[in-house]
Amino acid sequence: MVQIASRDNARVKDAKRVRDGKDRDMIFIEGVRIVEEAIRSQIPIDCLFVSNDGLARGRELIDSAAVSEIYHVTDPVFRSMADTVSSQGMIAIARRPCAGREQLDKRLPAATVPLVVFLHETNNPSNLGAVIRAAEAAGAAGLIVSTGSADAFSSKAVRAAMGSSFRLPIWTEVELGDAIQWAAANDLQTVATETGAKTAYTDVDWTRPRMILLGSEAHGLPAAVIQMVDEMIRIPMEESVESLNLAVACGIILFEARRQNSAR
Repeated sequence: MVQIASRDNARVKDAKRVRDGKDRDMIFIEGVRIVEEAIRSQIPIDCLFVSNDGLARGRELIDSAAVSEIYHVTDPVFRSMADTVSSQGMIAIARRPCAGREQLDKRLPAATVPLVVFLHETNNPSNLGAVIRAAEAAGAAGLIVSTGSADAFSSKAVRAAMGSSFRLPIWTEVELGDAIQWAAANDLQTVATETGAKTAYTDVDWTRPRMILLGSEAHGLPAAVIQMVDEMIRIPMEESVESLNLAVACGIILFEARRQNSAR
């Protein structure tokens, strides 16, 4: 285990570049639990950084990890690298998972729930990560993230997904037209949520393959997007509530779809 006591160390600088999104081939994973999830999901880890706290919390994980480069850094150096205030003292730099259309094509026929989530210009990485986690938990086929959205593999999104982004097929940087065309080619009916829609989400047949389009909390879906979908649905709620958190709304629909497919 190599000791590092300087913030100017080349490996420390490389890790910060990954943290700041300047190296798109690698991802920044912070926290003992999420590093463990990455190892369990067989994500190739390039190197591991641990502080004194990380050594105490994750000694067994460090000993069992098949990582060629492990660095023991001082607490000040670790704090300069960390993306959180209360870190668990462990950071992994790993290869970005293979995400794309091919993985989604393979997963769709075998998914527990034949549903794909399309996120349109979702700028909040924590919400994006929470949707990824909900999609895996419900057994959805995968996720498509539009251009203009947050990075699905940013540090914040990875933390919010709690390991799900290592396993769920995620197709990123996708133009809306390409996603609609892909859905049509795979016989997926497109649906979107709208407060004034007549059809409640519980009245939809979720055993049929579908792609659900969700917009950002701030702006929702543009009118041009809504006109492109096959069906509009709503989540009934009290009139005093304007809208739901994106991840909450998505989770409600996903688990109704899971309920219907489990009953089938």
